[in-house]
Amino acid sequence: MRKGGGKSKGNSFERDVCRKLSTWITNGTDSEVFWRAASSGAMATQRQKVGKDTRQHGDITSVDAAGNAFIDNHYIECKFYKDLHVQNIVFGKRLVGEGNLYNIWVDTRNKSIELGKSPLLICRQNNMPEIICLRPPSVRGFFDSMDAELNMTMENTRSGMCVFRFDYFLENAKVPS
Repeated sequence: MRKGGGKSKGNSFERDVCRKLSTWITNGTDSEVFWRAASSGAMATQRQKVGKDTRQHGDITSVDAAGNAFIDNHYIECKFYKDLHVQNIVFGKRLVGEGNLYNIWVDTRNKSIELGKSPLLICRQNNMPEIICLRPPSVRGFFDSMDAELNMTMENTRSGMCVFRFDYFLENAKVPS
């Protein structure tokens, strides 16, 4: 990859996730309900530093009323790395540096707790399908049956993370009313 190409890869990934979530939440009628947050969430951080509140947190925000309730209840982060080091979750190993799924999840979860929202981490590593990470209470909220647990890719009880393929989530999760 060319130098600096990681940022454009991440931006493109965020736009793709926005379209997929938009199509999901509108049952296929609109692909532009969600979009990348200004500065990918940095605006919220800067506003908080000066004591101002904002509806915009995380990497994705709503640009249509159809997505407002979802954004009000969920803190969404999107990450695309060369290697997410998924095996470290299995072996309980923390790595220093970027791209470690466990560390990204813990940061996402902690920020969502600060905001009083449910965390959604949508991520991908090179040459692999997208995954979505959520907390167990969210799994019960999005899925009616035990089928979801059978289709869960991984669960890490220590970090409170359940992992699904993102395409499975989009096809089977109920749209919140």
